[in-house]
Amino acid sequence: MATTKKIKVENAPSLERDVFSSAILNTDTAAYNAVVRRKKHMRSQEHLINELRLRVEELLAWKQEIINLLDKKADKKVDK
Repeated sequence: MATTKKIKVENAPSLERDVFSSAILNTDTAAYNAVVRRKKHMRSQEHLINELRLRVEELLAWKQEIINLLDKKADKKVDK
């Protein structure tokens, strides 16, 4: 396979233009790795938020169930 020729982009040391496709390529691997880590962290945070949201909804459902049971118990005492 032939190697593709790349030309440095003026005033952007981490960018190169692929002569064959005219695509601009970022050669800064540290910046790329930082973006990947940030995205992974954001996905992790979103997952945690969704999990906590589900737990809160479950606790609120339990709270409502307890309130309903207490109301039924109070109604039985009033009827007696």
